[in-house]
Amino acid sequence: TQGDTLFPYTTLFRSCNYYIVATKHFKPLGHDIGVNLAYRYCPTTYSEKWEGVVGGITWQPKWVPDLRVIAEYTGNEVNIGVDCLLWKHLFLQGGLQNGKYFSGGICFQMNLF
Repeated sequence: TQGDTLFPYTTLFRSCNYYIVATKHFKPLGHDIGVNLAYRYCPTTYSEKWEGVVGGITWQPKWVPDLRVIAEYTGNEVNIGVDCLLWKHLFLQGGLQNGKYFSGGICFQMNLF
């Protein structure tokens, strides 16, 4: 259509992915370890590089319950990261996408009610 010619990325917003996911959390010695495994189906050719088996693991140590370490495989790359809640309101997060590109953020969070 003419809209796709003028704005070729509009088809990106019409794409979708389908997942089948299994998740399990373990609490050995008070630590929280989460494991997930999924299969992702991408019906569009744009997203097919991410199709297949994906998964991740999280670890929350018992001595710092507001800290979480994360590793994931997206079907195309391996990402690692950490996040931490400080003083009940300041949420810090950081990670490396594919072990190369840093991404991070700071968020102030509070309950409204």
